[in-house]
Amino acid sequence: MEEKITEVDCDMETSVKYQYLKNLLGQAIESSKDENFKRLMIALTQNYNTEYIYDLIYFCISCLSLPKFFHKYGFLLLQFKSSNIQDLLEILDTKEKIEKTTKIFSEFTNKIDLWEKLEVK
Repeated sequence: MEEKITEVDCDMETSVKYQYLKNLLGQAIESSKDENFKRLMIALTQNYNTEYIYDLIYFCISCLSLPKFFHKYGFLLLQFKSSNIQDLLEILDTKEKIEKTTKIFSEFTNKIDLWEKLEVK
């Protein structure tokens, strides 16, 4: 059971990464045109308090680990395996955990954005 760490409890670097990850999450929900994905993301917001760093991290990991057949973005996660999830969950250092989660989630949201732009044309 991790501590309930908020942004004010962290150093500046971790705080910036937290804000960036939180913004990415908002962008993923906002820019998605897949209603199933949006509904799942909105449903997950009821289970996590994103004011806490670990809740935000686990929210993002949950979004990445949703089964591919639930939303059209599943093919964007083909390189993301269950072992990657396990690796993220095993990290104990808050700074390292948020950094790696941000990197993976950023790649995913960039792919969503690119896919939506390509699909419109």
